[in-house]
Amino acid sequence: VLITARAEEVQEQALRNFHPRPDPVTPNQGACAVARGGLVHMRMARLRVVGLISGTSMDGVDAAVADLGLVGDTILLTPLGATTYPYPDRLHTGLLAALPPGVCSAHALCELDTGVGQVFGTAASTAMTDFGDGRADLVASLGQTLYHWVDGRRALGTLQIGQPAWIAEATGLPVLADLRARDIAAGGQGAPLAPTLDNLWLRGVFDGPAAAVNLGGIANITVVAPDQPIIGYDTGPANALLDAACRRHIGKPYRSEERRVGKECRSR
Repeated sequence: VLITARAEEVQEQALRNFHPRPDPVTPNQGACAVARGGLVHMRMARLRVVGLISGTSMDGVDAAVADLGLVGDTILLTPLGATTYPYPDRLHTGLLAALPPGVCSAHALCELDTGVGQVFGTAASTAMTDFGDGRADLVASLGQTLYHWVDGRRALGTLQIGQPAWIAEATGLPVLADLRARDIAAGGQGAPLAPTLDNLWLRGVFDGPAAAVNLGGIANITVVAPDQPIIGYDTGPANALLDAACRRHIGKPYRSEERRVGKECRSR
């Protein structure tokens, strides 16, 4: 899939506060290249990005590599490949134990933050080798969510772990992190990227409203309507409950393994 988007739309909606370093980043400099929040603009014709995320199921790290190209005022995204790197059993057990109503000490939280960051770093460097010919310009990490603080209909805070310094050290690349916290600080619900992408590919395709539903660990919906602001929010548990049901009845979560290498089409 090749996705096109207006550069100014991406700048306004998703990527706010980080400028990539113009000079190469060595592994020893990597920790200094960690940035938190967002990305304002990219002054280059082409950028190769490694994206990292782990969902509510906490079974591993999803890693994707894509090329972003600037053609006039349009950003073209070409996926190069994606796969999942499982968490070690001990880390997976520790993450599940840290979830409410469990108790998580500062020591345990530090250990988990380090362990997740190291797995994310390995996933990023491996994905870069497998799908990006061993090179990339930037890593974006959404981390592993441990807690989402909501009061009524307003998200007040969120906690993602997976120390980005470990990713920077493993890859030698600038790392963009804490996107969810930045979105909440700006008045959002802590999921800035899915509604942005849904808006870019759904707006203008239909005469009336269009909706996209994502069945992650927690399901979320985006509604895009002509001349109206984007509406996006969580709707309730999805794969988190399916995982629990599978573990209870068959002793393991259902997994579908696949590796995807980009096919190109065009979407506006």
